[in-house]
Amino acid sequence: MARQMNGEYKVKDAGLKVLFQKVKIALASAPFKFSIRHIPRSLNKEADALANEVLDSQQ
Repeated sequence: MARQMNGEYKVKDAGLKVLFQKVKIALASAPFKFSIRHIPRSLNKEADALANEVLDSQQ
């Protein structure tokens, strides 16, 4: 998603396109500076574990 937000990849999924546009508008008016970076799973094991825990609990 980081690469899509930065314009490196296109957003192809119709449902994600709607959310993508809403987020872009919201971020454009943010009163602070920020950056969005892609961090590989291998370098962010804690976030990967938490994401997997949530996904597993929804099945």
